[in-house]
Amino acid sequence: MTHQTTDPETVALVRDVRGDEARRIGERLRAEGRSVQWHVLRDVDLVDRDVREGRVREIIVGHCSILLEGIWNGAVSFGEWRRAGVRLEFLESPGEDTATVLATVADAWVRYSQDRRRRQLIAGLLLSLIAALAAFVIVGLGR
Repeated sequence: MTHQTTDPETVALVRDVRGDEARRIGERLRAEGRSVQWHVLRDVDLVDRDVREGRVREIIVGHCSILLEGIWNGAVSFGEWRRAGVRLEFLESPGEDTATVLATVADAWVRYSQDRRRRQLIAGLLLSLIAALAAFVIVGLGR
């Protein structure tokens, strides 16, 4: 997704950019005189950079799990967002009561942990394969 220079009136929207809901949100914000900067889910780090550089003051996120995963993997400096006074809105509420919110956070943590373990496993397998190939080449050159 291309990145545009933003101003404080720009709303950073982090969600899937396809579909009727996305179109309606964009239309609503433009009708309110605000520009929209779309970010796909994996680009939350670009939103974080814009917040730290003072270019974005309002962020709309599809679901809190997107933000939580960004915080947990180090892509989001949420303390900076709070200090900057960023207005944050979730399109899907994490819940109204404490138990529901905690369940939402716990579910997001489980998904994040599983994804992280899967990435680590794949990286480990690739490194093992590279090491095995390197050893094969070294042994082959020594003959």
